[in-house]
Amino acid sequence: MRKSQNKLDIGIISVFLTWSLIPILWLLGTSLKSELYVDTIPPHWIPNFDLTAYKKILENDAIQKTLTNSLIIAIGSTLLAIFCGSLAGFALGQLVTKRHIEFEFWILSSRLAPPIAIILPLFIGFQYFHLQDTLLALILAHAVMLIGLVTWILIETFRAIPKEIQDACEVDGCNEWQMFIKIMFPLARSSIIGIASLSFLLSWNEFFLSLVLSSSNSLTVQVLLYQSIGYQTFSLSQLAATSVIVLLPTLIVVSVFQKQLIQGLTFGSVKG
Repeated sequence: MRKSQNKLDIGIISVFLTWSLIPILWLLGTSLKSELYVDTIPPHWIPNFDLTAYKKILENDAIQKTLTNSLIIAIGSTLLAIFCGSLAGFALGQLVTKRHIEFEFWILSSRLAPPIAIILPLFIGFQYFHLQDTLLALILAHAVMLIGLVTWILIETFRAIPKEIQDACEVDGCNEWQMFIKIMFPLARSSIIGIASLSFLLSWNEFFLSLVLSSSNSLTVQVLLYQSIGYQTFSLSQLAATSVIVLLPTLIVVSVFQKQLIQGLTFGSVKG
């Protein structure tokens, strides 16, 4: 019985890995082909390892600018979301009331709202304050989508820290700010790193907000990829090479912070 279950588990995992890896392998293979071999029939499954596509996109000023924009927006929105979300999570974690579940659900519901529900108010607000097509506007817009999730996770993280630690801080004369900076924030480090990694990935892969709120100065590489598909300027190998480069931050973050992602997204991961 156990052997049959193991075989079933292996089969399900194999199907999932195949479904997930084939598009990535196809992108990588296409990016390493010369233009002559990209769309031949029958197709050349084995790439000829031509790096021309990578050389062209790395020499392209537009791609360099949009990659920089995407990196600035992802880092900026992540830092802002962690700053606001950690403070809110700490405050709400200390909240003792019968309605705290309602507060937490309200925080989470801000993340459940689809981007299209908030894009019009954001667009009008940024236009009124002359922030349209700026990096600051996209950082704020992405942070709006992230703060609810960050706060919701960190509420449980701070709440899981033993109350005795907070009582000891108060006995030593620490105020709320000193308690947060010197004690609570370091103890919640694993969760904060995990949710920061997730926030970075969500911001980096965000498309809709960037599509609506940016035009030229704050254009992100994801929107540039979308705009690159045309009848006259379509280059499949360069498009695949750009897509591979866009995937690299995701692979790096998941590889480096895998442990923190798992620990940080588990409620109550901090133990006394």
